[in-house]
Amino acid sequence: MLEILTVLPDNISRLVNQAVKLVLIGVGIVTVAVALYLPELRQADGWLGYNAWAMALAGVALVLIGLLYSTVWQRFSLAFSLAMLGQTTALALIFSPSYNILEHYYTWHSVLASGRLLFLIGPAAQSSVVVYLGWRYRLSILHAVRKTLGVAQISIAGAVVLFGLANISFDVSRYLGELVLAGWIVTVNAAGIAIVAFSIPRDSLPGLQEKACLLFRRLDRRLPWIVAAWVLTASSILSLLVLDGLPHISDAVSYLHQAKYFAAGLLYLPVPPDALAFDYEKFHNDGSRFWSYGFPGWPAALSLGVLAGIPWIVNPLLAAGTIILTHFTVSKLYNRRLAHLVVLLLAVSPWFLVMSATFMAHALTAAWAIAALAAIIKARESMPLLWGTLAGASLAGLLLTRPLEGVLIGCAIGIWLLVKDRRRAILPLLSLAVGGIVVGQLFFAYNNALTGSPFLTPHQVMTDARYYPGADRLGFGSDVGAYGWRHLDPLSGHGPIDVVLNIQMNYYMSNFELFGWAFGSMSFVALLLLWRKAGINDALFLLIIGVVVVGHTPFWFSGGPDIGARYWYQLLIPLTVLTARGMMELQSRWARTGGSSAGATRIWIFVASASLIALLVFLPWRSIVKYHNYLGLNTEIAELVYSPTFDNSVIFVAEEGPEDYARALLLNSPILESGRVILARDLGFESRAVIMQEYPDRKPWIARHAFPGGPFEIVEAQ
Repeated sequence: MLEILTVLPDNISRLVNQAVKLVLIGVGIVTVAVALYLPELRQADGWLGYNAWAMALAGVALVLIGLLYSTVWQRFSLAFSLAMLGQTTALALIFSPSYNILEHYYTWHSVLASGRLLFLIGPAAQSSVVVYLGWRYRLSILHAVRKTLGVAQISIAGAVVLFGLANISFDVSRYLGELVLAGWIVTVNAAGIAIVAFSIPRDSLPGLQEKACLLFRRLDRRLPWIVAAWVLTASSILSLLVLDGLPHISDAVSYLHQAKYFAAGLLYLPVPPDALAFDYEKFHNDGSRFWSYGFPGWPAALSLGVLAGIPWIVNPLLAAGTIILTHFTVSKLYNRRLAHLVVLLLAVSPWFLVMSATFMAHALTAAWAIAALAAIIKARESMPLLWGTLAGASLAGLLLTRPLEGVLIGCAIGIWLLVKDRRRAILPLLSLAVGGIVVGQLFFAYNNALTGSPFLTPHQVMTDARYYPGADRLGFGSDVGAYGWRHLDPLSGHGPIDVVLNIQMNYYMSNFELFGWAFGSMSFVALLLLWRKAGINDALFLLIIGVVVVGHTPFWFSGGPDIGARYWYQLLIPLTVLTARGMMELQSRWARTGGSSAGATRIWIFVASASLIALLVFLPWRSIVKYHNYLGLNTEIAELVYSPTFDNSVIFVAEEGPEDYARALLLNSPILESGRVILARDLGFESRAVIMQEYPDRKPWIARHAFPGGPFEIVEAQ
């Protein structure tokens, strides 16, 4: 009897624990199901809303806590769930609409006076835990900080963090309020993820480290290919699911149109009837020819996707290739371990994955740049004439895609080669120049074919005609870049203050989007520089960063908030390499100052946790809140037009906004006569008559909004 009484409490305890587990898991699953299927939590077009995603993540947290309840991993499940929900609620405090304006935190007043007050629960809960644990382990924390940073370094790091906390606002009180809110959120999120790393049971750390090392040894040769396959898959899903397989920015709309007539073997199009009805903001009509403004490199590459019937796949394929080239380059400059870390960081970079899902040219520019660098490294090892020529051809490809970047990256590589080893650099540089000159002639030939001058670009002709002569140029002055885009370029002209503003905007976006880490993406780069541990190979990437930042200062526009700091996209790989170097240096520094191996392992757990949370929280937030239906570009008109009813017809699009015709333009064949349907702007009866006179065998229709802001309907033209 005594034995039964002794065993009974243990059995009851186990039963209670199992019951709690089942309840937590069950409630979590139900929460996820309700969040994903409840119509009230969806957007107007039926797409998932961010509140639904936040609720689903709360359900995931309950499932995780339930699975690990009453185990040695219970603290980890609680810490990870709190960190994940902390970033989830913090992002909901940012105003980041689905159009191109700079994002800002909501004001304190708007948060406290609305339902957004609920989203302060996450940071507040994190703060309570952080304060409690921070005081409890204050001596250990101070000891760890002293081993890694001095007072001066902490001060500099604080200033760097402050510079990138929020976009600058000319409303001083609002900006100060943003800094306070952003500073609070960044601090508690960083501490929250640190708590995740320290919540791993100490006895489990050696086993985790051993398993990770074994896994990396087994995957050593296959890892870059596995990562490339993931990047191809993830960016393709983003392209098709979030972006509908469509371009969403006017530049990208123009690129796809250009790629279509390139694929048809044309450098330009004949002027259509009533050209204004087929005009778009990035097109030019010189009276006898009609063409898109873009430099030819990216539309030429995109035309291969057009010919294959899947243009959306081109950038994901380029991203996968970039992973392979980056791994090779970093392996040669450093070692395979660092190369593994760099490509893994790229694989979880929201900036990299989203840009690789778009129709923008930047994924190709990154591929050209890393291809040039890989080739020049090979040229220093063997066959300098062959590899140097290929490096020059790659830089010429970059010139054909984005000329300024081609010049800047070429200068950075040349300077680094001469500084690193002048005698071994001469032959690779000479062959690089030859390859660059030979392929680069295509740039001048294309200019001459369209503008009549090898030195006058179609881009310049278009902007001069559409705005005013010299509007979109490098330089300073009151007449530079005076487009009136006050939401993106707050000051008229271009001067020193504009340079600072543009740098701050791009720095904020790079810090925010590079890895999506809740504490900022530049942290480890800052540590590496503060410790003054950058070597000669690091200098290459620092030089690229420097020339890109400085080289863009004479340009009046920051690039805007579309897909991150896109004019700084060449910084993506250098920042990732330096981030990995900073992590390695932190681990080495920890070991040199007598830190335990367990502490070093927790560094990697910290990074892995931050990256996993970014994939679960930051990337879906960007996809749901901003990039779905971005700038109003979607498949609505296409879904109507694909009906057999409209074969051999002309559809006139009545516009409420510029995005309406952009959606229709994408459906046109470049040679209008050959398309099953022709879509034009509805500019009135006279315009319709002119166009129908050109296509008398086609039937006219009008696509219009059923009511202001409502869905489209197609009716017969009267």
